[in-house]
Amino acid sequence: MTPPPDPAHDGHTPADLETAAAPPNGLLTAPSKPTPTHVRHFLASTLEILKPEIFQRRRGPARRPGPTAYLDGLRGWAAFCVALMHLFVYTHDWVELCYDAPLLDGTRNDSLLTLPIIRLPFTGGHFSVMLFFIISGYVVPRRLLVLLHENRRTDFLDAVQSAVIRRPVRLFMPVILSTLCLWIIWHVFAIHTPWPPHKDTFMQEAWSWYYDILKFVYVWRPDRLLFTYYNIHSWTIPVEYRGSMTLIIWLLMTSSLNPRSRVWITVGVIWYLVFAAPGAMYATFFAGMVTAELDLLANPTPDTEKLAPPSAPPSKSTTTTNNLLTSLTPGPRRLNLLLHLLLLVGLWLASIPSSDSMNKEAVLSTCPGWPTLSPLVPTTYEDGTPQTYRWFFLFFAAYFTLYSIKNIPWLRRLFETPPMLYLGRHSFSLYLVHGPLIGLFSERLFLLTGVKIPEGEKPQIPDPKADPLAPLPPPKTDPLAYLANRWINSSLWPFGGAEGWPKGFEPNFWVCVLITLPVFLYVAEVGTRIFDAPSVKLARWVDGRLRGGGRK
Repeated sequence: MTPPPDPAHDGHTPADLETAAAPPNGLLTAPSKPTPTHVRHFLASTLEILKPEIFQRRRGPARRPGPTAYLDGLRGWAAFCVALMHLFVYTHDWVELCYDAPLLDGTRNDSLLTLPIIRLPFTGGHFSVMLFFIISGYVVPRRLLVLLHENRRTDFLDAVQSAVIRRPVRLFMPVILSTLCLWIIWHVFAIHTPWPPHKDTFMQEAWSWYYDILKFVYVWRPDRLLFTYYNIHSWTIPVEYRGSMTLIIWLLMTSSLNPRSRVWITVGVIWYLVFAAPGAMYATFFAGMVTAELDLLANPTPDTEKLAPPSAPPSKSTTTTNNLLTSLTPGPRRLNLLLHLLLLVGLWLASIPSSDSMNKEAVLSTCPGWPTLSPLVPTTYEDGTPQTYRWFFLFFAAYFTLYSIKNIPWLRRLFETPPMLYLGRHSFSLYLVHGPLIGLFSERLFLLTGVKIPEGEKPQIPDPKADPLAPLPPPKTDPLAYLANRWINSSLWPFGGAEGWPKGFEPNFWVCVLITLPVFLYVAEVGTRIFDAPSVKLARWVDGRLRGGGRK
């Protein structure tokens, strides 16, 4: 998940902060005793943190969206789709398969929600992750690219140092703080969650969390399980860090090249990652960077134009070539049509069916169009896991979508609207809190409304590899079984259950979704204030302390 870029430097250097915090005459004074004023200030601060954003007073005039504001909105929408997808996948095990695919119970997948493109809000979580990565590739190195284009080498090196220091703090601190809050809530309020298993005591959980975080921040470990035990969706954070650091190192290596040479070499790296290695996930970072650099070449800053060498008069052959390229360039209407077609292709590729338990052939063989595209996946993606192939197609889906949205005015404006920018402000926090909230909150709603069956009441399926004469293990007991069907069996419940409704349109499920999503968004707002925004300030402070003042 891509956190929003750091806000502008607020002018307070660490020296300013130290001076403001120092006691008079340099003397250390004993801390004052709590007073009613301190208590009122604490309560007011707590209420401000917990107050929904809609009730908070706007400070100053509304700011106009910046040139990359649409990327914030796109990131927010992607995070929202990830949260919605996990609600669906948690309760509908068929939703990632394509329309009309055979299901395990002998029926066909006849849900209209699984049709191409329509399915994206409900199954597009992996596509959203690739959007996170390509947006990071565009945003993270953009300032570095601007400095290189303006030939400000000293400032470029200073920005590289700052990025290397800030980035890990910015990425990992929200995960550390959010998982810390999570397990403390478990034990303080004695709340059961279906996953992960809790330790017996507070101290055991503290030690378990401590060692798990030490393992989590080691992003070069060889195993595939990059997530922390306390939030399985955090696997994208080590990937974000790897991709960000790779881009920064790459720009440092190629900083002496002219921009066009760097673009062509980077395109070669993208080709290698997509086709020669199973690295489509990391190729999205480089694709975002190339897009940002091409934008800078097409729309240079005033300083870049001043530094550009005077161009020689065009030769006759150059003039002929330019005239040919101009004649081949589509007009505005045709270009607009091509961009919309490219968007449709990207969204169709983003609709690729997948399954964590079925191989590529079993998933794609019954899906229109995909048996033809399936052989295009390079053999390097056949690594023994059933879902690696999807990243190959999702790379093109993410790039086509980003490029189209960037160049289609009405789509840019759509992602610059207040609802989208609201999602963008809280996207990182929403991504981190939605998974734990499914276990803390949504699980109980699903049981109350009959969407889920308690663990001990599920029919046991014998293991085909086990001894047929061996007795089945005892059924699991679900501590939340007492909640089962309480709402749906009530005379006050106005809806029925899943019976008689098309797959994915069950009213009891949608009631849970409509209750859950506002809770997700509110907790994401609080999370932004508790662990997301403080991580930005902490990253700035660490940068200043380590580099003696930080960025100017």
